Amino acid sequence: ANVPTYSRVSRSRDLSIDLGNGRCRYESPLATVPVENDYHKTLVVGFPSGGKRLVFMQMEALTGLPTRDEWDLEIYGWSNHPFIKSNYPHHEGIWESYEADQSIFVIADRVSRHVGAPVMRVSLAQLLTPLYRTDTQNRNCQHVVRTPELFTILVGAKSNPYLISLMSNRDFGYPANRVVKPGLYTVEERDFDLVVGNATVTPTYDPHCSYDMSEGCTPKAVISSEDLQDHEKGPLETNKIGNVLLADERTGQYVISSDTWNCIWQEVAMLKRAGITVEDRPGWQNETSTRLFSSEMLEKMLEELNYLIDKYSDPEWSSNPLAIRLVALLLEDQANIEDELVEVSSGRKVLSDYDFLGPKERERRTKEVENASSAANYESTDYTDFFNNMHTLRSKNKMKRVHEARDARRQSRMKSLFVL
Repeated sequence: ANVPTYSRVSRSRDLSIDLGNGRCRYESPLATVPVENDYHKTLVVGFPSGGKRLVFMQMEALTGLPTRDEWDLEIYGWSNHPFIKSNYPHHEGIWESYEADQSIFVIADRVSRHVGAPVMRVSLAQLLTPLYRTDTQNRNCQHVVRTPELFTILVGAKSNPYLISLMSNRDFGYPANRVVKPGLYTVEERDFDLVVGNATVTPTYDPHCSYDMSEGCTPKAVISSEDLQDHEKGPLETNKIGNVLLADERTGQYVISSDTWNCIWQEVAMLKRAGITVEDRPGWQNETSTRLFSSEMLEKMLEELNYLIDKYSDPEWSSNPLAIRLVALLLEDQANIEDELVEVSSGRKVLSDYDFLGPKERERRTKEVENASSAANYESTDYTDFFNNMHTLRSKNKMKRVHEARDARRQSRMKSLFVL
């Protein structure tokens, strides 16, 4: 019973070792993937676009097989990786050429994810120009106040590829690229009321769900990023992941014995054998626990959460375990944000200029400074449009890089044909 057994991936390497009696030892997944193997491929997606790393690290530990980021697939070309990390349809995602069979849907705490992106931007700003640094707070407020709507794209506010796929008037009323590639458009160009208004739009499906997902976009499991890190709930989340992978023999044959799954969870989530996640980055815990949001920002988060809760609390979803799980997690998030809103609105938590004030509160404070400094001819410059345009240009440059890489691969193939 104590003789180690190995994953079928490679008996010459120490991958996913079952030491018997529920014990295990984690080793890194394969560096390269055999191109001849027919894998059942899983897309790892998230709302609000965070918490996926720990999930796909669990998948790698359970199988000894590696994950590929969607941008790597688009830039460097096709590979046979069985697991794909995707940000689609968020503004940092891309989906043009890859295909998969099924998806796992990851939900993460909304507040910490809203803090996360600006925190990383602030860190990068230390290396950039004085203009970029001095306008950081205002830019972050402008960015984060739009984030709730962008994040909700994934579950159903604008498009809903991963839960029901069918998109209604409110869900998918304007040109698809403005939903699935929001980084390429300005705020006004993405505004539903400005672009569509009261026009009637025929419900449709996300084309990726129809053509690029063999089993459709409906996820096989809804995983909580926070639960996955919890001592009691974490192993249960890993069990869900393992069972999804076991469902099809093409990838299921590589999954280590379920007797070791609790051990695998311990190795990856607690002992960090597979590496760190965003929560382990220096300063992350301090930033997410001390940075506050204004009432305006919290109300915007609640607006989007309430929409999703209402949508999936409808009687048509009452017997769907995925929808029930989704609503339960959203209700937890809703309760936490409502508590935070009470604390901020009552003044028990006092906002500083370092917090995410939102455009309205920051404008009010700016006017107070202007009035107090009128004798000194105070003037504040709003760089919001400048940085919005810079973000749009960055997104377009990323797409340009993808297309250039694809053209280079195509030309290389053509040259090889002529040589033959």
